[in-house]
Amino acid sequence: FSVLIKIATIPLSTGQMRSMRKMKVLQPKMTELRNKHKDDPKKMNEETMKLYRTYGVNPVGGCLPLVLQMPILFALYSVLRNVIQLRQAPFALWISDLSVPDVLFHFGTKLPIIGETMSGLTLLLVVTMFVQQMFTVTDPRQKQMAYIMPVMFIFMFNNLPSGVALYYFTFNILG
Repeated sequence: FSVLIKIATIPLSTGQMRSMRKMKVLQPKMTELRNKHKDDPKKMNEETMKLYRTYGVNPVGGCLPLVLQMPILFALYSVLRNVIQLRQAPFALWISDLSVPDVLFHFGTKLPIIGETMSGLTLLLVVTMFVQQMFTVTDPRQKQMAYIMPVMFIFMFNNLPSGVALYYFTFNILG
């Protein structure tokens, strides 16, 4: 399923990569604009948008594939929670049921937001996401997101069905 979705989103992914390359080329000009208009944020935003138009860069182009993933994740979550045929159907390694969170280890106590267990697929997902962002994020101001987003995904995916985490993990690997 992940492979099919990845193939279907190839045009968006290539557009995202082109946009990221253009942003990398524009980085020195963006820094120059920030330094030149540091006291006038309105002027800086106007000049930045003008620079984007001149070079044909869409600043939100990198977000589109993520936005399109949301309905797929919601549908997958719903299917995995409700389809009785998937209940207690073994998959591989430590994953014994795709319809419930996979448990790699127990904390021994309930932690806020995370719960009592840690999902192995969530950890793998976070590692692949972190590595992927380290290679793709070039803007120093956006480097923080390379650290913040994976941590947020721990909280979001840890208690989801392991099939959802497996889908997103595989999608990241294919990326």
